[in-house]
Amino acid sequence: MSSETETLQVTAEKATARLMTLLCLDSQSSTHGCADREFWAYRTTRGFSSAPYQHVMSGLAYLSRISRQPEADRFRWFALSVLDFWIANRNVNGSANEWYRNEQSYCATSMGLHAATEALLQLTETMSHAEVAIRSEQLRKSEQWLYKRRNPLASNQQIASCAGRFQLGALLEDKEMMTRALQSLSEITDEFNRSGYLSEYGGIDLGYLLLSIDLLSPAHKVGFTACESMVAILCDQLRSLLSVSGQFPFEDRKSTRLNSSHVSESRMPSSA
Repeated sequence: MSSETETLQVTAEKATARLMTLLCLDSQSSTHGCADREFWAYRTTRGFSSAPYQHVMSGLAYLSRISRQPEADRFRWFALSVLDFWIANRNVNGSANEWYRNEQSYCATSMGLHAATEALLQLTETMSHAEVAIRSEQLRKSEQWLYKRRNPLASNQQIASCAGRFQLGALLEDKEMMTRALQSLSEITDEFNRSGYLSEYGGIDLGYLLLSIDLLSPAHKVGFTACESMVAILCDQLRSLLSVSGQFPFEDRKSTRLNSSHVSESRMPSSA
């Protein structure tokens, strides 16, 4: 094992252990599967679980795929518990809430549907057809809520909606649903071709650009091939930002902190 791989494994193990502390794993509790610790453990005044915490379901499902037994079964159970909690705690119309009760957040719903469908796709081989079909059908309301809505200010959220809806269509073998997702993507693609980038609140954003690639990749595996040209252009944009040494043009925060500390100390008045 290389030093880089070993470092990555240690980091992943620490992050996973911390993630487990966020989950309510009491199967007798009404909050079983909730990943919002502030809600289920500390009972904050917000009074409801913030849906985005449940997006860890896709990561847990992925961990079940790469882990050995018995850890694989444990991660599978965790992922399904979180998924089921997300499904049960949506609004009646299939939307999800992030900051306020009955907020019906486009962001939380689109990202949540994407995470839910990705989790199911990761776990399909270890589940019965009935188990997959029941949960997929329960997600249909979220697709119906999303396909009528847009957030042109945040392309990454719209891409999550398109990819998630396409993935759900694949799970349900619903060609009409998949077509709707393709039509929505074409609208984003048209704007993308005009501007040359994915607009995030009026400009290009490197972080959301990377996120958009991540969101499109799993959908591509289940037939969302219409996203190929967009991903290729996004990757080219990333390459244009790289230096010859392969670094992104980010400021060295460590040296910045050191320099700031030095400046602060130099400006302090002497004790004399």
